[in-house]
Amino acid sequence: MAVAVTIEHPAAVFIKQKQELSICLNRLHYLFKTASILKRRKMDSLIQAVGVCAAVILPLWNIPLIVRIVQRKSSRDISLWWALGVWCSLVVMAPSGFISKDIVWKVFNITNFILFSAVVVFTLLYHRGSYEK
Repeated sequence: MAVAVTIEHPAAVFIKQKQELSICLNRLHYLFKTASILKRRKMDSLIQAVGVCAAVILPLWNIPLIVRIVQRKSSRDISLWWALGVWCSLVVMAPSGFISKDIVWKVFNITNFILFSAVVVFTLLYHRGSYEK
């Protein structure tokens, strides 16, 4: 009984192994790329959430300033030039924030515009009280 043994040429074996390795590497690359994209999306979402929180919290620091002005019934320690200058800058920047697709910039712009406008209003209302004493 004769058994037929097929012997492949070493170059053919090498090419076949190289092709199989290439397919495996491509699959691994795809898996790592997919995992990287998912990880980046999670990280982007986390960064976005932190940014929105900061965009809301940062303008809230105007509230203690307003409370202090009302309690003292004076805004003599606040420069009118500074308050109006910052507010005018916010007015000029506001349209950019209102139409922006970046949620962090939009939220910050809206909350800061509202709260700093309140600072300006109270500064103007109580500025007269600084000269009465």
